[in-house]
Amino acid sequence: MSACDFPPTAQLHLLPPASDTPAPDPQLSADPADIGTIRNWTGEAGLPPEASLEPVALIDHLRASDPATAERLRAAIDRFPRVNSHFAGFDLAAVLGRGTFGRVYLARQGELADRFVALKVSADLAGESQTLARLQHTNIVPIYSAHREGPFQAVCMPFFGVATLAHLLHRFRGNTAVPATGRQLLDTLKGLSEETDIPALGSRAPGTGAGTGPKSLGSVAVAVDEAEAHLRAVRGPVRAGGPQEVLREITYPDAVCWIGARLADGLEHAHAHGILHNDLKPANVLLTDDGQPMLLDFGVSEDLKVRAVAPGAHIGGTLPYMAPEHLRSVRDRVPTTDGRSDVYALGIILFELLTGEHPFRVPVGKLEDEIPLMLTERSARPPRLRAKNSQVARGLEAIVRKCLEPDAAHRYQSAADLRDDLDRHRADLPLRFARVPVRERVRKWARRHPRLTSNMSLITVAVVSLALCVGGLATARTRAERSDAAVTARQFDDDLKSAHYLLSTRAPEPATVERGIAKCTEALARYGLPDDVRWEQRSEFRALPADEQQRVRSKIAEVCLLLARGQSLRSNSGAGTNEPLGAALRANELAETVTGTATKALWEQRAELMRRLGRSEGATQSAEKAKDAPLATAGDYYLSGTEAMTNGKHRDALPLLRKAVELDPGDFSIHMSLGRCYENLGRYSDASACYTTAIALRPDHSGGYYARALVALRTHDPARAKDDLDKVAELLPDTADVYLNRALANQELKNYPAGLRDLEHATELGAPQVRALCMRAQIKHISGDPTGAAKDLAEAMKLNAEDDVGLVARGIVRLNTDLAGAISDFDAALVANPRSIPAQQNKAHAQGKMGKDREAIRTLDRLLEMYPDYVPARSGRGVLHARLGNAKEAIADATDVLKREPSPVNAYQAACVYALLDKVQPGARTEAIRLLTAALRRGFGHEHVDTDKDLNPIRDTPEFKRIVESARTLRTDVGRQ
Repeated sequence: MSACDFPPTAQLHLLPPASDTPAPDPQLSADPADIGTIRNWTGEAGLPPEASLEPVALIDHLRASDPATAERLRAAIDRFPRVNSHFAGFDLAAVLGRGTFGRVYLARQGELADRFVALKVSADLAGESQTLARLQHTNIVPIYSAHREGPFQAVCMPFFGVATLAHLLHRFRGNTAVPATGRQLLDTLKGLSEETDIPALGSRAPGTGAGTGPKSLGSVAVAVDEAEAHLRAVRGPVRAGGPQEVLREITYPDAVCWIGARLADGLEHAHAHGILHNDLKPANVLLTDDGQPMLLDFGVSEDLKVRAVAPGAHIGGTLPYMAPEHLRSVRDRVPTTDGRSDVYALGIILFELLTGEHPFRVPVGKLEDEIPLMLTERSARPPRLRAKNSQVARGLEAIVRKCLEPDAAHRYQSAADLRDDLDRHRADLPLRFARVPVRERVRKWARRHPRLTSNMSLITVAVVSLALCVGGLATARTRAERSDAAVTARQFDDDLKSAHYLLSTRAPEPATVERGIAKCTEALARYGLPDDVRWEQRSEFRALPADEQQRVRSKIAEVCLLLARGQSLRSNSGAGTNEPLGAALRANELAETVTGTATKALWEQRAELMRRLGRSEGATQSAEKAKDAPLATAGDYYLSGTEAMTNGKHRDALPLLRKAVELDPGDFSIHMSLGRCYENLGRYSDASACYTTAIALRPDHSGGYYARALVALRTHDPARAKDDLDKVAELLPDTADVYLNRALANQELKNYPAGLRDLEHATELGAPQVRALCMRAQIKHISGDPTGAAKDLAEAMKLNAEDDVGLVARGIVRLNTDLAGAISDFDAALVANPRSIPAQQNKAHAQGKMGKDREAIRTLDRLLEMYPDYVPARSGRGVLHARLGNAKEAIADATDVLKREPSPVNAYQAACVYALLDKVQPGARTEAIRLLTAALRRGFGHEHVDTDKDLNPIRDTPEFKRIVESARTLRTDVGRQ
């Protein structure tokens, strides 16, 4: 899609004034014990002191290479939001943890059923949101969303409780020994999850409670109690067959072995994505109420892909859990850690869990004094475990000691190797990587084969071996078929993702719809659909495992619904035939045939298709079935949400897509669609945050960058748009639309030569001639070349516009010289695409310039009937009503717009509304001045404020002159800096 659709006055936005930045919080400068801080996610009292690196050291190191970032971090540390305040859409209830550059809050998310979440607010040093978004694993706490407010980045994560391995260890240290069974471990964990005043969290003072005031420890404890109760109510009883069932029936050492294997699996997933944790410790391992361990706090993690770009920028961690090479990295300020360093830290955790003690002396002195002592101690042979706990088998001891080898070359070379040995130990299998005594291997063999001492058993083994040899060829063939089937499934998934991206946009261009239909058709053809009625017998499907077959079957139904959506959108082109709608209905019915069931999204889509085909009875029946159909999976919510978006019901779509993100936070397509939904609602900052998360999930996909760039263009942030479009140009160097939109960014940046070069390159790549010529004419007109602009426009007039976008582009250029001709182009665009947003928006703009305000309002009324949540149309209509003196209607539109998206552009437009009402509405001038101040402080409106006629009613007032002069002075000072 092109972003060349809206003239400057057609959009609007608002943010609070700069003075609204939160002041330093006196709570956070106090000692944690005094303010009731729950030291959970970053460590707690009662354990060996976790000497995390001080922020000053890192800031000092960073100041030499990037002083601006260093000062930004220094300033941010003193300004964290307060408990009981509202931040980035969340109500902060308590502090769960404090880190070097961040705080973790227990928070309520009011926009989503007032659910409890964990909100990590940081100074955005290491891009933790992008790190976590790339890591989607059972044993890594996922993210729901990323947010930005002022100098802070916030990462929203599910709240799974407050119990960590550190709390567990603290409880063990109060006893004489560690537990003997997994059941005892679970009993301890259950006690932790049911108590808020566990020792590691601080004791609740007698008589404290919710009424003791917002800063009391009691109120913090009550908040956590309430969150825990909410969590148990939402999750319900612990599911059968889960981790509890595993842990309940085994010994405590085996339970530790299982926990370690799961953590190693999570680490391997992170390492496979190039991410080191760098701060693994008991406090950073959450234990859910069913015993599932989950890695927390990637705040000092390191992306190995960028180490060469910013050496030294990610040296952090906690001293007692550092490998020798990690300690040397801290000492020398040169990062040399790798995945084996995380393995070492996990080895220390396993040692503590198995013995109740830390394997090494805990540092107590200054950093520069302690590191040499720690390096000396850790260069010796690893300590033994069995002397401290005789329950630990020799094999498990060998595993832990191999983790703690001083030389990384002698450690486990990957977390996967450690996971495999831990799992093999529990299964009484020989270890692959750690050496154990022969008698240990014999014992394991005997436990595995208790009956293989008889001759008959040996004969049975021989017969089975012979049968395996005979079946070797058949097995090889089966493996080949499974491999081919897996490749087909991956290709199918890629087609599906592309189709989602193409067919979930707002009012997509006809060419985009055709590409989406082609992707759906290509995906279905991989399994012989829709023609092959015996498609399930094809090897591409039959060779898949049963659970994968079920997944593919549901995804095929998803493709069918997308194909139906594409055909429905094709019918909007005004072709005057029902054939696309008929094809859409057939695709919808195929979805039901493939799965044998019908989802809510399927019935909703069928009801709409039948309504448009004039089958009222079938539409009514389908609508009734849609009401009764449940929503269960992320896919259900996603499809219903995107179907609502396709029909212009973005407010209905929003909670559905939010729920889909909650159920599957790692799905790129869901985040993209949620971003589009926010964009359609005019909530551009939320849309940009969603696209940022999508970029983190798939940094090699152009979609997130492109969508974020278009939002930046619409919100008049051309520098951000150009950065993103530069990235898109790297990923899609042969795509003309990329350069067309980058030309717009360069135009707004007043880099006119670069814009013209982009247009020339777009033309070479086959960009529609009319569109390129019209955009070139616009740049020439703005840059002071009216002769060149007239020449390009004359050439464009000789050509037939290829599509509605070309007609809109030509109409925008004609706004400068020929308003009637511009309207004729916009009308022609609406014939080609009756649902075109830019055609209707710009037609209203042209009518307004001609003084035909009532006609312009009617045009925007029609646009809002199709897209009731489209903010630019509503804001433009508000200005038009104000020009006519319709105060009630104008204020209603302005108020609605500011509620939807308080951005600088909207603030400026609303200021125009109130300025126009100065003579008829009491208090209008004050509100106009307030809103104009907000817009100018946030950087929008400086180029319009001197000439905008809508501000004329207040232009001569002292208040107006004062704020304009102040804004101009501030802007000059900033420019000098």
